[in-house]
Amino acid sequence: MKIKVFVERTNQQRDMTIGTKTTMKVLLEQMKINPVEVVLARNGEVVTEDAAIEDGDTISIFSVISGG
Repeated sequence: MKIKVFVERTNQQRDMTIGTKTTMKVLLEQMKINPVEVVLARNGEVVTEDAAIEDGDTISIFSVISGG
C-alpha cells in the first residue's frame, strides 16, 4: 500500500510503501517514533495508534508539547 506521511517535528512529507493490515502503532515502530510523544491524524481526523491504515491514506504525526 502507498501512503503519504507528514511529520510535523521535521516538517517533512514523504511517500511510503507499507504492508497490508498495518496499524498506526506499527507505522510508528517502523519510523522509530515514540507513540507517547505524538498525536496521529489519518486523512485529517485524529485517530488512536490502533487505527488501521488503508491504501492512499495521508497520515500526519504531530508532536505533543507540554509545559508548565
